[in-house]
Amino acid sequence: MKVPQILSCIVLAAGTQMAMAALALDFRVETDVFIGTEKKPAVENLTLFSDGQVYDFLLSGSKEITIYDPARGQFKLLDTERKLRSAISTQLLLEKVDAKEGAIAKGEDSYLRAVIKPKFETRVEEFEENGETRVRITLTSKEIIYKVVGARPEHAGAVHAYRQFGDFFARFNFVRPGGFPPGSRLALDQALAERGLVPIEIERTDVIPGKKLERRSRHLINYILSKQDHQKITAAGNYLTEFKELDFEEHSGLPPFQTAAKPGANKR
Repeated sequence: MKVPQILSCIVLAAGTQMAMAALALDFRVETDVFIGTEKKPAVENLTLFSDGQVYDFLLSGSKEITIYDPARGQFKLLDTERKLRSAISTQLLLEKVDAKEGAIAKGEDSYLRAVIKPKFETRVEEFEENGETRVRITLTSKEIIYKVVGARPEHAGAVHAYRQFGDFFARFNFVRPGGFPPGSRLALDQALAERGLVPIEIERTDVIPGKKLERRSRHLINYILSKQDHQKITAAGNYLTEFKELDFEEHSGLPPFQTAAKPGANKR
């Protein structure tokens, strides 16, 4: 087994154990993503943390639903338009990330090579807003700049639960078509978690050769799930039995993935 795979196994096992207690906390996060100075969100998400699982509902565009199940080490993808479902284990996800980053490292795109493991300078400052203490974190590299406003949540468990999901969701999005390396998001999540924070505002600037891409997001956290939230969770559970199942690669339009050989590993 290669060293990166060993580290992946350690990260997966430790992260899953820590996540179980934290993810027992029920809360919701509404996210609006804006491009540049646009006032209308380009993407809207509702993320529900409930009973140890995380349900992410894309409210715009394809209306996809992603379910993160840390107890089973699995992501499930629901396509509500085509009524399709697929799943990928978090271990296979880590292998895919390693393979894709390895290919980028050997490639000719210097920008992508740099953002696999970005080198950030960090600046932190506290300020008051509406009678509450906020923390502004700025992460600066040549390729990416983050300006984040974080808050200390009502329930401390939300910090780890949010980070655990955010880290794996960044990896999940990376292995899909058009995905961006997760390294920068992992660094941001770490900076927030180390200070006991969850993000309420994120501004990100990608300094791509010849242009800049600016995005910002707002995050509204509430620690009570509504009746409608529970209905959404129930509907997602029903889709898992009603929708046609596909292989994850086929569902995502990806070529078949060859897993790394492991001595003594059981075939799936």
